[in-house]
Amino acid sequence: MISKLSKSEKETEIAKLHEQRAETVEQLIEASGNPQDRKTWIIQLVDTLSIAAQTGAYPDGAKRLRQVAKKFTSEDKGLRSYADYQAIGTEYVVRQTPKADFAKVQEWYLEALNGFVDRYPDTPEAAQAWLQLALSKEFEDKEKDALKFYKKVVSSFRNSPEGLKAAGAVRRLESIGKPIALEGTSLNNGKPFSLSAHRGKPIVLHYWATWCEPCKQDMKLLRQLQARYQRAGLQIVGVNVDQTREQAVSFLKESKLFTDIAACQHAPTRQLDMRR
Repeated sequence: MISKLSKSEKETEIAKLHEQRAETVEQLIEASGNPQDRKTWIIQLVDTLSIAAQTGAYPDGAKRLRQVAKKFTSEDKGLRSYADYQAIGTEYVVRQTPKADFAKVQEWYLEALNGFVDRYPDTPEAAQAWLQLALSKEFEDKEKDALKFYKKVVSSFRNSPEGLKAAGAVRRLESIGKPIALEGTSLNNGKPFSLSAHRGKPIVLHYWATWCEPCKQDMKLLRQLQARYQRAGLQIVGVNVDQTREQAVSFLKESKLFTDIAACQHAPTRQLDMRR
Protein backbone atom coordinates (compact mmCIF):
# COMPACT_ATOMS: atom_id res chain seq x y z
CA MET A 1 0.00 0.00 0.00
CA ILE A 2 2.85 2.40 0.79
CA SER A 3 4.51 1.92 -2.60
CA LYS A 4 1.15 2.29 -4.31
CA LEU A 5 0.44 5.47 -2.36
CA SER A 6 3.80 7.02 -3.31
CA LYS A 7 3.15 6.36 -7.00
CA SER A 8 -0.39 7.64 -7.07
CA GLU A 9 -0.72 11.05 -8.69
CA LYS A 10 -4.43 11.72 -8.46
CA GLU A 11 -5.66 13.44 -5.32
CA THR A 12 -8.84 11.39 -5.16
CA GLU A 13 -6.88 8.16 -5.38
CA ILE A 14 -4.48 9.29 -2.69
CA ALA A 15 -7.36 10.24 -0.39
CA LYS A 16 -9.02 6.88 -1.03
CA LEU A 17 -5.80 5.05 -0.19
CA HIS A 18 -5.52 6.98 3.09
CA GLU A 19 -9.10 6.05 3.88
CA GLN A 20 -8.41 2.38 3.16
CA ARG A 21 -5.29 2.46 5.31
CA ALA A 22 -7.23 4.03 8.18
CA GLU A 23 -9.88 1.32 7.92
CA THR A 24 -7.22 -1.39 7.97
CA VAL A 25 -5.49 0.04 11.04
CA GLU A 26 -8.82 0.43 12.83
CA GLN A 27 -9.48 -3.26 12.20
CA LEU A 28 -6.07 -4.09 13.65
CA ILE A 29 -6.86 -2.00 16.72
CA GLU A 30 -10.17 -3.74 17.29
CA ALA A 31 -8.61 -7.18 16.79
CA SER A 32 -5.62 -6.53 19.05
CA GLY A 33 -5.71 -8.41 22.35
CA ASN A 34 -2.50 -6.87 23.67
CA PRO A 35 -2.96 -3.43 25.34
CA GLN A 36 0.49 -2.22 24.29
CA ASP A 37 0.00 -3.32 20.68
CA ARG A 38 -3.39 -1.64 20.66
CA LYS A 39 -1.88 1.59 21.97
CA THR A 40 0.87 1.47 19.35
CA TRP A 41 -1.66 1.04 16.55
CA ILE A 42 -3.80 3.90 17.86
CA ILE A 43 -0.85 6.28 18.04
CA GLN A 44 0.23 5.28 14.54
CA LEU A 45 -3.28 5.91 13.22
CA VAL A 46 -3.51 9.29 14.95
CA ASP A 47 -0.14 10.40 13.60
CA THR A 48 -0.90 9.15 10.09
CA LEU A 49 -4.28 10.88 9.92
CA SER A 50 -2.82 14.09 11.31
CA ILE A 51 -0.04 14.26 8.71
CA ALA A 52 -2.33 13.28 5.84
CA ALA A 53 -4.88 15.91 6.79
CA GLN A 54 -2.33 18.68 7.30
CA THR A 55 -0.67 18.04 3.95
CA GLY A 56 -4.02 17.99 2.17
CA ALA A 57 -3.56 14.39 1.06
CA TYR A 58 -6.66 13.28 2.98
CA PRO A 59 -9.27 16.09 3.14
CA ASP A 60 -11.47 14.09 5.53
CA GLY A 61 -8.50 13.23 7.74
CA ALA A 62 -9.26 15.81 10.44
CA LYS A 63 -12.84 14.57 10.76
CA ARG A 64 -11.73 10.96 10.95
CA LEU A 65 -9.05 11.86 13.50
CA ARG A 66 -11.71 13.28 15.82
CA GLN A 67 -13.77 10.10 15.38
CA VAL A 68 -10.74 7.93 16.15
CA ALA A 69 -9.94 9.95 19.27
CA LYS A 70 -13.48 9.49 20.52
CA LYS A 71 -13.78 5.82 19.56
CA PHE A 72 -10.49 4.31 20.71
CA THR A 73 -9.07 6.43 23.54
CA SER A 74 -11.91 6.77 26.04
CA GLU A 75 -10.37 4.33 28.54
CA ASP A 76 -6.85 5.81 28.54
CA LYS A 77 -6.53 9.43 29.66
CA GLY A 78 -2.96 9.80 28.43
CA LEU A 79 -3.84 8.41 25.03
CA ARG A 80 -6.99 10.51 24.87
CA SER A 81 -4.97 13.62 25.67
CA TYR A 82 -2.48 12.81 22.92
CA ALA A 83 -5.18 12.18 20.32
CA ASP A 84 -7.21 15.26 21.25
CA TYR A 85 -4.16 17.51 21.13
CA GLN A 86 -3.18 16.16 17.71
CA ALA A 87 -6.75 16.72 16.54
CA ILE A 88 -6.67 20.36 17.65
CA GLY A 89 -3.34 21.00 15.96
CA THR A 90 -4.51 19.31 12.78
CA GLU A 91 -7.76 21.27 12.68
CA TYR A 92 -5.79 24.49 13.21
CA VAL A 93 -3.65 23.82 10.14
CA VAL A 94 -6.58 22.66 8.01
CA ARG A 95 -8.56 25.81 8.80
CA GLN A 96 -5.78 28.06 7.50
CA THR A 97 -6.93 28.19 3.90
CA PRO A 98 -6.02 31.12 1.60
CA LYS A 99 -9.49 32.61 2.08
CA ALA A 100 -9.70 31.97 5.81
CA ASP A 101 -10.09 34.78 8.35
CA PHE A 102 -6.88 34.22 10.30
CA ALA A 103 -8.12 36.21 13.31
CA LYS A 104 -11.12 33.90 13.64
CA VAL A 105 -8.97 30.81 13.11
CA GLN A 106 -6.62 31.99 15.84
CA GLU A 107 -9.55 32.74 18.13
CA TRP A 108 -10.86 29.19 17.61
CA TYR A 109 -7.41 27.72 18.24
CA LEU A 110 -6.86 29.54 21.51
CA GLU A 111 -10.34 28.65 22.70
CA ALA A 112 -9.66 25.00 21.85
CA LEU A 113 -6.33 25.09 23.73
CA ASN A 114 -7.97 26.64 26.80
CA GLY A 115 -10.59 23.91 26.79
CA PHE A 116 -7.87 21.31 26.37
CA VAL A 117 -5.83 22.40 29.41
CA ASP A 118 -9.03 22.39 31.48
CA ARG A 119 -9.71 18.77 30.46
CA TYR A 120 -6.13 17.51 30.74
CA PRO A 121 -4.27 19.80 33.19
CA ASP A 122 -1.50 17.34 34.09
CA THR A 123 -0.61 15.62 30.80
CA PRO A 124 2.52 16.31 28.72
CA GLU A 125 0.33 17.73 25.96
CA ALA A 126 -1.09 20.26 28.44
CA ALA A 127 2.42 21.63 28.89
CA GLN A 128 2.68 22.10 25.13
CA ALA A 129 -0.72 23.77 25.05
CA TRP A 130 0.25 26.17 27.85
CA LEU A 131 3.38 27.11 25.89
CA GLN A 132 1.26 27.92 22.85
CA LEU A 133 -1.12 30.00 24.97
CA ALA A 134 1.82 31.85 26.50
CA LEU A 135 3.27 32.60 23.07
CA SER A 136 -0.07 33.96 21.91
CA LYS A 137 -0.06 36.36 24.87
CA GLU A 138 3.42 37.51 23.93
CA PHE A 139 2.30 38.28 20.39
CA GLU A 140 -0.61 40.23 21.89
CA ASP A 141 1.93 42.23 23.94
CA LYS A 142 0.44 40.84 27.16
CA GLU A 143 3.70 39.80 28.75
CA LYS A 144 2.30 39.58 32.30
CA ASP A 145 -0.23 36.99 31.18
CA ALA A 146 2.46 35.16 29.21
CA LEU A 147 4.69 35.04 32.29
CA LYS A 148 1.86 33.57 34.34
CA PHE A 149 1.40 30.77 31.81
CA TYR A 150 5.14 30.10 31.50
CA LYS A 151 5.55 29.95 35.27
CA LYS A 152 2.67 27.49 35.48
CA VAL A 153 4.51 25.18 33.08
CA VAL A 154 7.72 25.56 35.08
CA SER A 155 6.01 24.65 38.35
CA SER A 156 3.80 21.86 36.99
CA PHE A 157 6.24 20.25 34.52
CA ARG A 158 9.62 20.86 36.11
CA ASN A 159 12.62 19.30 34.30
CA SER A 160 10.50 18.28 31.32
CA PRO A 161 11.49 19.71 27.89
CA GLU A 162 8.48 22.02 28.08
CA GLY A 163 9.29 23.05 31.63
CA LEU A 164 12.86 23.90 30.67
CA LYS A 165 11.69 25.87 27.64
CA ALA A 166 9.21 27.77 29.82
CA ALA A 167 11.95 28.54 32.35
CA GLY A 168 14.01 30.04 29.54
CA ALA A 169 11.04 32.12 28.44
CA VAL A 170 10.61 33.43 31.97
CA ARG A 171 14.24 34.50 32.08
CA ARG A 172 13.87 36.13 28.67
CA LEU A 173 10.81 38.15 29.65
CA GLU A 174 12.41 39.16 32.93
CA SER A 175 15.76 40.02 31.32
CA ILE A 176 15.22 43.76 30.87
CA GLY A 177 18.21 45.55 32.34
CA LYS A 178 20.03 42.27 32.97
CA PRO A 179 22.88 40.50 31.12
CA ILE A 180 21.68 37.70 28.84
CA ALA A 181 23.53 34.40 28.50
CA LEU A 182 22.95 32.80 25.11
CA GLU A 183 25.12 29.94 23.85
CA GLY A 184 24.79 27.23 21.26
CA THR A 185 26.02 25.71 18.03
CA SER A 186 25.45 26.84 14.47
CA LEU A 187 22.75 25.01 12.53
CA ASN A 188 24.65 25.16 9.24
CA ASN A 189 28.31 24.85 10.25
CA GLY A 190 28.29 23.46 13.79
CA LYS A 191 30.58 26.16 15.18
CA PRO A 192 30.03 27.43 18.74
CA PHE A 193 28.11 30.65 19.25
CA SER A 194 28.10 32.79 22.38
CA LEU A 195 26.34 36.09 22.78
CA SER A 196 29.02 37.12 25.28
CA ALA A 197 31.52 37.24 22.40
CA HIS A 198 29.57 40.22 21.06
CA ARG A 199 29.47 42.09 24.34
CA GLY A 200 29.83 45.82 23.81
CA LYS A 201 28.16 45.68 20.39
CA PRO A 202 24.54 46.55 19.62
CA ILE A 203 22.49 43.33 19.48
CA VAL A 204 18.88 42.78 18.41
CA LEU A 205 17.25 39.55 19.63
CA HIS A 206 14.34 38.59 17.41
CA TYR A 207 12.01 35.85 18.67
CA TRP A 208 10.14 34.14 15.87
CA ALA A 209 8.32 30.99 14.76
CA THR A 210 7.67 29.41 11.38
CA TRP A 211 3.92 29.77 11.92
CA CYS A 212 4.18 33.50 12.73
CA GLU A 213 3.65 35.46 9.51
CA PRO A 214 4.37 38.88 11.09
CA CYS A 215 7.69 37.48 12.33
CA LYS A 216 8.68 36.56 8.79
CA GLN A 217 7.94 40.08 7.65
CA ASP A 218 10.08 41.36 10.52
CA MET A 219 12.99 39.29 9.21
CA LYS A 220 13.05 41.28 5.97
CA LEU A 221 13.07 44.54 7.90
CA LEU A 222 15.80 43.27 10.20
CA ARG A 223 18.03 42.44 7.24
CA GLN A 224 17.60 46.02 6.04
CA LEU A 225 18.36 47.28 9.55
CA GLN A 226 21.50 45.18 9.73
CA ALA A 227 22.72 46.43 6.36
CA ARG A 228 22.08 50.01 7.40
CA TYR A 229 24.00 49.76 10.68
CA GLN A 230 26.58 47.19 9.67
CA ARG A 231 29.47 49.61 10.16
CA ALA A 232 28.32 50.18 13.73
CA GLY A 233 28.65 46.45 14.37
CA LEU A 234 24.94 45.69 14.68
CA GLN A 235 24.25 41.95 15.01
CA ILE A 236 20.81 40.40 14.61
CA VAL A 237 20.17 37.14 16.50
CA GLY A 238 16.95 35.30 15.67
CA VAL A 239 15.60 33.02 18.40
CA ASN A 240 13.16 30.41 17.15
CA VAL A 241 10.33 29.20 19.40
CA ASP A 242 8.93 26.34 17.28
CA GLN A 243 8.32 22.99 18.94
CA THR A 244 11.08 21.22 17.02
CA ARG A 245 14.50 22.10 15.63
CA GLU A 246 13.59 20.50 12.29
CA GLN A 247 10.81 23.02 11.66
CA ALA A 248 13.22 25.93 11.98
CA VAL A 249 15.97 24.28 9.92
CA SER A 250 13.59 23.47 7.07
CA PHE A 251 12.20 26.99 6.99
CA LEU A 252 15.63 28.64 7.07
CA LYS A 253 16.87 26.51 4.19
CA GLU A 254 13.86 27.38 2.05
CA SER A 255 13.45 31.05 2.92
CA LYS A 256 17.08 32.29 2.98
CA LEU A 257 15.80 35.14 5.15
CA PHE A 258 18.47 34.57 7.77
CA THR A 259 21.38 34.16 5.39
CA ASP A 260 23.40 36.82 7.20
CA ILE A 261 21.63 36.68 10.54
CA ALA A 262 22.39 34.39 13.48
CA ALA A 263 19.46 32.16 14.40
CA CYS A 264 18.88 29.76 17.25
CA GLN A 265 16.10 27.67 18.69
CA HIS A 266 15.06 28.93 22.10
CA ALA A 267 15.89 26.64 25.01
CA PRO A 268 16.32 27.32 28.71
CA THR A 269 19.23 25.83 30.63
CA ARG A 270 20.71 23.59 27.97
CA GLN A 271 22.75 24.85 25.03
CA LEU A 272 20.94 26.37 22.12
CA ASP A 273 21.07 25.25 18.50
CA MET A 274 22.03 28.25 16.43
CA ARG A 275 22.65 29.28 12.84
CA ARG A 276 25.15 31.92 11.81
